[in-house]
Amino acid sequence: MTDIIDSLKRLERVGSENSKTTEKLIAAARELSAKIVSHFDNCKDGEIVVASNHDSPMIHHPDSSKPLTPWKHTYRIFDGQLHFDTRRFRSGKVHMDHEYVAADRENAFAFSEDVAAGLLDGIAEALEARSSKSKEVLPSLTAALKK
Repeated sequence: MTDIIDSLKRLERVGSENSKTTEKLIAAARELSAKIVSHFDNCKDGEIVVASNHDSPMIHHPDSSKPLTPWKHTYRIFDGQLHFDTRRFRSGKVHMDHEYVAADRENAFAFSEDVAAGLLDGIAEALEARSSKSKEVLPSLTAALKK
């Protein structure tokens, strides 16, 4: 009988620790993703923040000489939140969908793996590219305003 009681106490302790860790993981994913989204002001829904070119024939990297990204997902903004693309198999066909990075433990864990693999550097590169393109076209707009 004491074995059952000890096992139950252990289960409660481990379960409580797991719940707290999962809660912290999801909260961290939510906070980091909100920080990322805040740097993409006026971003339209579905815009690619940074793309992975792993296992994805539908996404072509603009510079084919560039090596594969070390992260697994393609990230997009929907409804002011960071999502990653997912592929689901239904009725024998592949369907593309997207999921919020902090929706649950599984998503937060996948997001954290991509962050550890260098995702933030990829996002910084994407922001630099956006800024560079904006700076290129800005003079023509300001010149048109002066006329």
